Amino acid sequence: MIDLEFVTASYDSHVLHVNLKQSLIFKKGYRLTVREGYTNVPCAYNSFIKWPFTEYVCYLHEDVYLPDDFERQLMWSLPMVPQDWEVLGVAGVKGNPKVSLGYIEDRKRKWGNPFSKPLEVDTLDELLLITRGDIFFDPQFPLDFYGADICMGRKCYVIPCFVHHNSGRKIGARTESFYESQEKFRTKWSHRLPINTTCAHLEK
Repeated sequence: MIDLEFVTASYDSHVLHVNLKQSLIFKKGYRLTVREGYTNVPCAYNSFIKWPFTEYVCYLHEDVYLPDDFERQLMWSLPMVPQDWEVLGVAGVKGNPKVSLGYIEDRKRKWGNPFSKPLEVDTLDELLLITRGDIFFDPQFPLDFYGADICMGRKCYVIPCFVHHNSGRKIGARTESFYESQEKFRTKWSHRLPINTTCAHLEK
């Protein structure tokens, strides 16, 4: 086993039980910490006290399902990532114009293209983020952009670990909270613009 703990913020127990909790990896002894009662994902994640013996922490959405070979894919991928990596994910973007990197199933549709080794990216999607050591998620981004935010100034990579993202949000749908977080992100990182994320392009 890998020294890995999983953490999720749950808003809907049914979504959690038909997706993430169905993943075989949790029947192999891996620990899943569920933070309930939070409307702010970063606050939920920041409330997690990292066990001193846990080398890696995987923060992921409750609507993610991890296929039976996820552990094998992860164990195969980790030795290939440069030793100074700080954040890993399964979907990200790089460059301007942006190139989407990763390969997952997002709402029954394939996203990205198959790849065989870790690839460096500028930002990662929040659906799954792996860190080592403690990390602080900025609570001013309650649902969106907190993943891109922790990538700024860090060495980030997508790894070839296929997952299913069964989000109930329609593809391309945007909420008022999304746009509020987008503007806060643009303001916080105005000195780094332009910035691409998996769901937005931010210009100066």
